[in-house]
Amino acid sequence: MTFFKKIFPEKTLPYIVGGIAIVAFVFIFFGIEKVDAAREHEHARGSMWPTLSFGDRYVVLKHKTPRRYDIMVLRDARNTNRLIIKRVVGLPGETVALRHGVVLINGIVLSEPYIKGVFQRGVENYALRGLVSEIALPADFYYVMGDNRDESYDSRNFGPVHKKQIQGKIIAVIWPLKNRKIFWSY
Repeated sequence: MTFFKKIFPEKTLPYIVGGIAIVAFVFIFFGIEKVDAAREHEHARGSMWPTLSFGDRYVVLKHKTPRRYDIMVLRDARNTNRLIIKRVVGLPGETVALRHGVVLINGIVLSEPYIKGVFQRGVENYALRGLVSEIALPADFYYVMGDNRDESYDSRNFGPVHKKQIQGKIIAVIWPLKNRKIFWSY
């Protein structure tokens, strides 16, 4: 026991035990089959920056029903063998529009606290790319966008995504340690 105390001083032991208890609780509560821990997914060209960075590793809850602002892992519409990461902005039954760089849901401006700074290329680049003014989402379809709107290939390009394309919800970044965070609903 002396060896253990030398490695883990008394002050750090409660933190280690607490951390192990939290991890065990997550696996027991959500079920191991629902948790895809530390899996790395590609987000091309930094489409989710600054929220997510290249090399981040995530905890993903599989087959979670999306809510607005959730960061989801989904099958790429261009290549179903590839997974991409996007944020849910529009829900089934809603109307999504983008005007002057602002997302509107049923005519109301969507609060987007995760978007930081001013976009680089001017508001004309944030049009719904191919949509005249707005789109009504059918049942089981979601509108997803990357946080880095300049570099994101998202529903503005490939349209709404069906719930069957959605693989899971990112609930935390666990690596690297300097980037770790938990995503709570906004």
